[in-house]
Amino acid sequence: MIVRYDRSGGFAGLTITAEVDSETLSAKEAKTLKELVEKAFPLDPTKKKKATMPDQFEYEFTIEDHGKSRQYRVNDETITAAIRALSKWLIAAAQQHQP
Repeated sequence: MIVRYDRSGGFAGLTITAEVDSETLSAKEAKTLKELVEKAFPLDPTKKKKATMPDQFEYEFTIEDHGKSRQYRVNDETITAAIRALSKWLIAAAQQHQP
């Protein structure tokens, strides 16, 4: 599973990106990634992005798994605690596994 993450917007307009490939993780980390993705984005409902407000963050996730790609976009109004947890984990994992 490969998960790509982009956060853009906010007051300063900065963009943060991260990409994590479960093939490069330990078995425990790969399991954690899978669980976080499943909690953040259940297979049924897709979160709809509401209209953007000034200085709001936009979050985009692309998940590639078993030859299929899914994309999710949320913002500060529609982000859930599970999506926020995935976001924080991805940033930390990407920083930890940089070459």
